[in-house]
Amino acid sequence: MTPAPKTSSATPAPASPKMGEKKSNPWLIVSIILAIILIAVLALKVFESKPADVDLVVLEPEEASDSLMDFIDTIYGPQIGDATFKKIEKENGLYKATVEIVDPQTGQPVDQNIYITVDGKLFIPQAINISTTLQQFEEYQQAQLQQQAQQQIQVEQNDPTDTEPEIEEPTEE
Repeated sequence: MTPAPKTSSATPAPASPKMGEKKSNPWLIVSIILAIILIAVLALKVFESKPADVDLVVLEPEEASDSLMDFIDTIYGPQIGDATFKKIEKENGLYKATVEIVDPQTGQPVDQNIYITVDGKLFIPQAINISTTLQQFEEYQQAQLQQQAQQQIQVEQNDPTDTEPEIEEPTEE
């Protein structure tokens, strides 16, 4: 006897996706959306940043001079005596105040230029002008070189060892 053909009770294999269709990956889509949102937030944060001096409160010159004079009288008053405010003006982003003080060595009144920030928080007793100082330094260096050259010339002119001795020719006898 021949065996009877078996009937397949197994479920048919699922149909494979067609060549043109791709199965969408939900994690890829979510990642792309989150990346776009992150870039947008960072871009907004960069353009939203405020300058460093946004919180800077600029005082009127009179307020700054009052603050400065209070400071000088409190801190330096015992050493210099009375200081008299003369004028204030804005220079290079700072307030430049001219204050008259009595020089303790000579006893004579002297005008002193003092600087204060426009917010009245920083006191700068002396400012150095960079370009003027560099120019003065270069002039000093040139003067030093000229002086050294003159000294060298004087040494060479006064040095008796620099001259060659006269050579006498032998005489025939």
